[in-house]
Amino acid sequence: MWFSPLVMMATFIYKLGEVAWFFGVVEQLGVSLMISVIIFGSGYVSMEDGG
Repeated sequence: MWFSPLVMMATFIYKLGEVAWFFGVVEQLGVSLMISVIIFGSGYVSMEDGG
């Protein structure tokens, strides 16, 4: 099994990529949520100001 370390390394890199992708998706969702909250918040504030 001379290729065992290579397989382990490839699996590690693959898992790392999966985790990075997952966090990238979470980050995108978080940013979208934050932006919508900010937009909604500022819209709500301006509506309050308008009376």
